[in-house]
Amino acid sequence: MLTTVISAIPLGTPERKILLTPEFAHPGIIKRSLALKVPKIANLQVSPFRDWLSQLAAPLFQGKTYLAGNRQLWLLFDLLHSSKEKLPYLREATEFSQMSFLVLAALENLILNDVSKKQLGNLPNKPKFNDLLAIKAMYDQKKKDQSFFDFTDAVHGLLRTKQKAGGVYLLDHPLRQLENTLVDNIGIVRIPFKDSASQSYKFAGYKVDTVSQEVLQTVRNLSTDLENISTPVKIGVCVSDYDQAHRIFRQSLEEIGLPDLVHFVRGEPVFATSPGKLWMYFAEWVENSFSVYRLIRILESPGFRRGDVDPDIFHNAVKTIRRSGVALHDQRFKSLLTKFLASAADEDEEEGSDKKEVNNVVLALADDLHRVHDGATPAEKLQKLYGLFAARARIRSESDAMVVSRIESIVENLIDSGVPSRKELELQDLVAIVSSTLASQYVGRTLPDFTRPIVGELADLVYSEWDVLYVLGMNEKGLPRPIRQNPLLLDHEKKLLLSAIPNAHFSLSEDRLVEEQAEFQRLLQQTTQKVVMSAPLKDLTTGRELLSSRYLLQEWNRFHKSNLDYQSLSSALGNSPRSQNNHIALNPEDAISRYDLGVAASLRHADDNVKDPLISSEFPFARSVAMFRQARRTSRSFDEYWGVIKRSSTDSLPVLSASRISTWTRCPHQYFLKYDLKLNEEEDFDAHALEWLDPMHYGSFLHELYHRFFVKLREAKGEGFTKVVSGDRKVLDKEFAQLLKEYQTEYPINSTPHFDATVQRLENDIAGFFEREVVISRKRMFTELSFAMQFREKGKKGLPKRDDPAEIRLPNGAVALVRGSIDRVDIQEDGRALLIDYKTGKSVAPVEGQPFLGGKLIQAGMYSEIVNQIDPTISDPQFMYYYVTGKANYFQHTIDYPNEREHFLRFLEAIVEELTGGNRVPRASSERDDPVCGFCDYFDICMNRRKWLADSLKQSDERHSRFQQIAKEELL
Repeated sequence: MLTTVISAIPLGTPERKILLTPEFAHPGIIKRSLALKVPKIANLQVSPFRDWLSQLAAPLFQGKTYLAGNRQLWLLFDLLHSSKEKLPYLREATEFSQMSFLVLAALENLILNDVSKKQLGNLPNKPKFNDLLAIKAMYDQKKKDQSFFDFTDAVHGLLRTKQKAGGVYLLDHPLRQLENTLVDNIGIVRIPFKDSASQSYKFAGYKVDTVSQEVLQTVRNLSTDLENISTPVKIGVCVSDYDQAHRIFRQSLEEIGLPDLVHFVRGEPVFATSPGKLWMYFAEWVENSFSVYRLIRILESPGFRRGDVDPDIFHNAVKTIRRSGVALHDQRFKSLLTKFLASAADEDEEEGSDKKEVNNVVLALADDLHRVHDGATPAEKLQKLYGLFAARARIRSESDAMVVSRIESIVENLIDSGVPSRKELELQDLVAIVSSTLASQYVGRTLPDFTRPIVGELADLVYSEWDVLYVLGMNEKGLPRPIRQNPLLLDHEKKLLLSAIPNAHFSLSEDRLVEEQAEFQRLLQQTTQKVVMSAPLKDLTTGRELLSSRYLLQEWNRFHKSNLDYQSLSSALGNSPRSQNNHIALNPEDAISRYDLGVAASLRHADDNVKDPLISSEFPFARSVAMFRQARRTSRSFDEYWGVIKRSSTDSLPVLSASRISTWTRCPHQYFLKYDLKLNEEEDFDAHALEWLDPMHYGSFLHELYHRFFVKLREAKGEGFTKVVSGDRKVLDKEFAQLLKEYQTEYPINSTPHFDATVQRLENDIAGFFEREVVISRKRMFTELSFAMQFREKGKKGLPKRDDPAEIRLPNGAVALVRGSIDRVDIQEDGRALLIDYKTGKSVAPVEGQPFLGGKLIQAGMYSEIVNQIDPTISDPQFMYYYVTGKANYFQHTIDYPNEREHFLRFLEAIVEELTGGNRVPRASSERDDPVCGFCDYFDICMNRRKWLADSLKQSDERHSRFQQIAKEELL
């Protein structure tokens, strides 16, 4: 690709040239790569396509401010929040934190593809698009009232002017209709991405257990490469999750004393273009008595915005200031510079420069710079300094805008605090205070050089050339990435618009998958010597083995001329020498990274409740809980459905299960997110995730084991056997060994110590359970008495089942359809049936007046009410919760259902009425240690910036009070 760029652009000529890049590309990395390949790059500016177009259009919008980044998203968020009552379809959706992103993307797609209201009105789901048009109208009015223009305005404005721009080149990538028209009108030269036929590099692949081990192994390999490769170093490290890789790389490199071994593309830019670094240059300038040397650093920084000044003219102006030696102490700076320019009038300027224009730029810069001293007090001077910084800082991304905003906030808070009024403080002191405060929030690193490998995602590295390329995270959770649709403009809606607007371009999910595959191949084709791919194949939250990426499978088979499948590829990767050096430390002193320290600490205290500080303070997976929640706040994954639940009398409820009902009684909004919106739950990372079986699978193991045990006894002793004798332990042990073998296959072992500890817990729980069964003399009638189950698990044949949902007729005449599975049915000495539900969690018991504990123990009523629909001989049963683990001390609690039947039916009737009526109010506590909200996987989705709504509901919404009465007090 670089060869194509070099052949298309006359890099060696003195004329100004501009290379426009896609938004996802990294301008600094591209320019660095060109600089390493071409002896001389004269006057080449590399800029993102959108940034350049918006700057080109700025003169068309005199007096208006360009609206982009966080400022644009927050404007949309505030607009949606204040106008939600005007949006009948999207009203509830406005409360989701990512709605601003989705609205902006949908509006830009519609506007830049020139979609008319009529064409939009022809689409299905008119209420949604009516709301979207209403949002657009309010957004346009907001821009007009506040004197803003955005990217779509810039495109329309430039199309009207028919402006031309010479010497502008574009790395070709998919654009919308109006963007394409504008590119052609302006005369921008497109540079197509030409695939290279050369694939002469060596290829290697290996697997590791975890991401942390993958990073450590990569660091070892990079250290070896850096010893054997000559500068300039062209090593790329492609990661699938940049934030995760950045965190783990930083931890590992600092741990081994090599913090600057690699350069992160989204840390400090290659050419120091970040506003944070520019502010540090300003601070150094002030703190060093406004030295000319420090001033030159400011002016030469690419982070310093130069306006429309020709680069040659500007650089000669900087050289002039450097030669002058004039320091900016006060307003004499401009007059001293003017005298210098007059005295230097007879000196020869460098070839190709225009003396008059250079001098004008020098004086214009002097005007800007001396304004710092216009202020009478240190506080006013600080404000002037920030104003100069904000006016000149180059904003390329949302993170840049956030840094400028952060500095503004620090300055304002400092002035509001009254600190600047202290007589002993000067401007230098105030700047030092701002910089020290900023340093705790934004850490500037030393300027990078060309001797470090570069870490970035696929999009960051694809337009550059590499000698050695590492591609990490090559499993199906990494590359290829899951592609999600914008629910405001779905694929089928885009296709309808494409059929009506031939020149439109909408990026479909299927297109993005093809584009990513092409980008991946292009990245490989930019590599000349060696490509190394690695795959972390253990999911520590579940203990399951992940699949290798299909990209890795394709490359492996192509280079080795083989036809492996995923399973055989995993074995082949494991035989790589790089896969042999991965281990989990058993002792902290053997650990290399914080990951190893955390594992060692958790193993050391596996059998007690001691909280080792290493687990909480050093172990990345414990700290990841907060990072996971932060990522979920900014994620676009909650996008399956964003409409409003509107239930009518004709709507039918789904078949209810105990878990559905208990979820609603825990929190109606959690029910809405889980069952109505069908949002996927993700488990938080924690130290316990390294156990072989998580709590859910641990409970499933015991349930399955006891089922198999009683099936075998029933086959041997006949239906309705009474006694379990000590000799039956052999049957239990045999089934345990078989099930353990099956689980080892399905859930691979992370480490032998973890596995041994889990097996020991299982053996202890099984022994306690068996001891209690031996002393019981009840008849064991059934196990797994199921109704309306959608599947039949292996080994569970020949037992009473009911395929259709069971029916519960409520006092008001309504019928609720329910499904579930009763773990076991015994017959007691008095002939009454005892329904048993195994529990493996924390033991709980009803309280006075709440026999079903607000829904937590709903199985007792549900199963007791419908059991005779499966076996008509069972009536008036009792119900037992049987806790089958030592942690719950094998607690048993019996409910005499006939005594509670009337209460249960009224209780279920109240729940069904609320479900039918669409009651989805949040339980709403903003406390992280709240026993329900604090441990809810949807906490941030529900509560983020919406505490006011929760408080309002608690006070004014009658649905909330009804929920509280039902779920908290069982008051019907």
